[in-house]
Amino acid sequence: MRILIIIIYLFSCLVSSHEYEKNNIVVEHPILKVNSERSKVGAGYMKIVNNSTSDIYFKKISSKISKKLEIHETIEENNIYKMRSVENALLIPSGGEIIFKSKSYHVMFYNFNSTPNNNDFIDAILHFSDQLIIPIKFKVVIGNDHDHKHH
Repeated sequence: MRILIIIIYLFSCLVSSHEYEKNNIVVEHPILKVNSERSKVGAGYMKIVNNSTSDIYFKKISSKISKKLEIHETIEENNIYKMRSVENALLIPSGGEIIFKSKSYHVMFYNFNSTPNNNDFIDAILHFSDQLIIPIKFKVVIGNDHDHKHH
């Protein structure tokens, strides 16, 4: 019985943590955070790790769930957090990483074409320099009950 419980636990860990890899670029645990079922916007979080021997640039993201997606950064000015669109590609140096999280870099999804449901997986494509594209799936998380963290 213990072995069955351990197997179920390990399987649930694998299912809940998802990652994608291509050309030594790893995208860890992409989630799409939506505040409520009626929300028309959401924020995408993930970690991108560059295990290659060359610097790369993250240029843009595309997805059929929204007509408009933007890479944003959050800056703090006078104790007020402000979001702004990132105009240039983001450098990820060889051996480095970039973390998309709350109050930092994140992807904004605007005006969903269809209503995402909790635990759905949403297709997206990450576009990098040198014509590298990595198809991924964001796991939808609705509400504030998810303790998503990247370290």
